[in-house]
Amino acid sequence: MTITPVVSSKVDAGTLMTFTINTFQNPYNGIPKGGFFLTIYESTGLGIIDQSSDLFVITSTFTSLTGATLKRFDTNTMVKAASKLQMTFSLNLPVDSGCVM
Repeated sequence: MTITPVVSSKVDAGTLMTFTINTFQNPYNGIPKGGFFLTIYESTGLGIIDQSSDLFVITSTFTSLTGATLKRFDTNTMVKAASKLQMTFSLNLPVDSGCVM
C-alpha cells in the first residue's frame, strides 16, 4: 500500500488535506477493512496532536479466486446421491477469520 503525497513540512491549521492510497490489495469481499490509523503530529514531529483509529477501507473491485481444485471424498457413483466434496482456492491475500464461501 502506498499513500501519496507524503507530507513532511508544516501545514497551516484548517488546511484541507487529501491523500491517495495506491497498490492496496483488493479483498475478496466488500466488508470494510479496519485497523488503519491516521496520526497528526506537532511541528517538531514528536508530539501527537490527534490520532484516529476508526478508519476503514471499502472497495467495490474484488480480488480473483484462482487455482480452484475440487476433490471428491467418496466413491459414490449413484445418480441423485450426495457426495462429499472439498473445494480449494489459491488466494493472494490473507483470509478473515471465520470466512465462509
